[in-house]
Amino acid sequence: MINDIDSLQFKGAKLAPPAQELLNQSIMDRENIIRFLTRSPLFQDLEPGVLQDLADRLEVETHRGGSVIHEPAGPPVDRLRIIKEGAVKITLPFGRNDDALIDYRGTGEILGFLSLLTGGRPRGEAVTLEDTTFFVLDRATTLNLLKSQPAFAQQFFSDFYNRYVHKPHREIGKKKLLYGGGERLLFTTPVGELVKRDLVTASEEISIREAAEIMMARRIGSLVLLNALGLPAGIVTNKDFRDRVVSRNRDVSQPARRIQSVSLVKAEAAEHCIEALFKMLHYNIRHLLVVEGGRLKGIVTAQDLLRLQGTSPIAIVQELESQPSIDGLVDPAARIQSMVGAFLQEGVKTNHILRILNEVYDRLIRQVVSLEERRLGRAPLPYCFLSFGCAGRKEQIFMLPQRNALLFADPPSPETAEPAARYFGELSDAIVRALERLGFPAGGGGASGHEACPFHSSTAWKNRFFEWIKRADRGSIEASLPVLDFRARFGDETLAEDLRSAVFDRIARHGVFLNVMGLTIVKTSPPVSAFKRFILEKEGEHKGCFDLKQKGLKPLVDMVRLYALEEGIRETSTCERLGALRERSQHLRPHCQELEYAFEIMSGLWLRTQHEQYSAGAGTASSFLDPDRLNRLEKQALRAIFTFIAKLQFLVQERHEPIKI
Repeated sequence: MINDIDSLQFKGAKLAPPAQELLNQSIMDRENIIRFLTRSPLFQDLEPGVLQDLADRLEVETHRGGSVIHEPAGPPVDRLRIIKEGAVKITLPFGRNDDALIDYRGTGEILGFLSLLTGGRPRGEAVTLEDTTFFVLDRATTLNLLKSQPAFAQQFFSDFYNRYVHKPHREIGKKKLLYGGGERLLFTTPVGELVKRDLVTASEEISIREAAEIMMARRIGSLVLLNALGLPAGIVTNKDFRDRVVSRNRDVSQPARRIQSVSLVKAEAAEHCIEALFKMLHYNIRHLLVVEGGRLKGIVTAQDLLRLQGTSPIAIVQELESQPSIDGLVDPAARIQSMVGAFLQEGVKTNHILRILNEVYDRLIRQVVSLEERRLGRAPLPYCFLSFGCAGRKEQIFMLPQRNALLFADPPSPETAEPAARYFGELSDAIVRALERLGFPAGGGGASGHEACPFHSSTAWKNRFFEWIKRADRGSIEASLPVLDFRARFGDETLAEDLRSAVFDRIARHGVFLNVMGLTIVKTSPPVSAFKRFILEKEGEHKGCFDLKQKGLKPLVDMVRLYALEEGIRETSTCERLGALRERSQHLRPHCQELEYAFEIMSGLWLRTQHEQYSAGAGTASSFLDPDRLNRLEKQALRAIFTFIAKLQFLVQERHEPIKI
């Protein structure tokens, strides 16, 4: 220890050469430690004597990557750790029934201060992301430092606390107060809190007249009907009376069950209102039953969420689906983009934004295809409209260039093939032009519908995939990657599922395809060096930036797709694939949670960057990111994420045969 050697020197003892060398090394170590401490905002204002004393008291502690430093179930923290080199990930629970907040800490930052200060158990879990070395200070010395050194205490409470407690929660949890004197927040309010009155129910055997009388007497817009077992059988609303009774001059003595809607969708009372909103969008409903502890608690309506939310995706969807022409879709389609800004302002989580936006985009697509089909006449064969790439993965944020296709059933005879091809060719062109009118670029050079939206029979599409799988070279892999994320957004979905089954079966019988895919996708390395510095563009319009989408998100998405194909997982979105891989993939299971967090963080940054560019009037948004525009936490997070992706790419490369491509 340094103290032991110093005591020998002060007593005037004569040191042997090895001891003298050890003393010299210890003095050098102390100087290095002091130099290290003075680079930290917490310690830089301390007097030299205090720094020397700290250097003598510090111990060194090393942990391998993946080590748990502390966790909520563990003992109270009794030591302050300063990261000498390495990186640590902190997970903190954020809100009720919500995901964890991620904090990344690196060289010069400290760990365990709040828990050490209070003497309680840590709130979160700290895990090393790589081999990490700490300088460690005992609790008594740390508390004495806090009491005796005002500069240290002031720096901690003004900088550290604000940076690592207030700021992450403020940035992720920042919500705009919407109504009720600022007491309700759309994305933190449980659905159950919107239920203000007892649920009114009646037997489904009552007459239509009796149902109307109950609703009028109770001044309610909907009535839940129960079956003989006392379970919800359906719901009648004011709209049902207008559309199914008045407009059809129906006999009001008939049972109310004749006009009820039987599709009852439920929400748990503890679910956030954002989940209720998504269910209403997905099922195209305006009323949602609320269940608590297995019992019916009440009902929430779209109007309840309208009052809570202010700007409503439901209103946009309803306007989209009521338009009789493409021209009528222009205005509501344009307002979809404005939702992004509102969501970002209210601090909505990225995965919620993706879910809502893609549900709204799906409704827009369905309306476009439906209107064009109606204009051209009924299709001669069953068909479906497919989307590829980010739209196929349900990760479309803005109106990006079209990547779609038509898939139709095989013509029953040669005589029907030509008329079918002619019809779907016209439909393809019409859809492309309509989407272009709404803001989705068709591609450069005035691409025709045949290029922006190719159309083929079921057998033709299978043969195209089979050819890629058979060739199994880099060119075929790169051509197939975005197309493998296809999903049906309109029409006969069984055609798409039949195609998917055929593709999965062929891939399973040609293992070389996935081997080549594995080696192809690791060719794109994340933009971080071995020293954890960002690798930036050296010239051109994006000098000093890196491509977050191509160098960060794409490698992650590609790896998740590879493992999903290996396991025969049919989901296409990255989040859904990770959820399935968590259960089924032996190789990726330990990394799924980290990948989910990495995807959330990078998608959020990409979303914010794209929105800023669109808001500034940029014709096309770029995915290049300037690291100088990031705060310290974001920079640390991306460095850790890029390093993590690079390590996973190495594992992918090791698992697949070294085929020369």
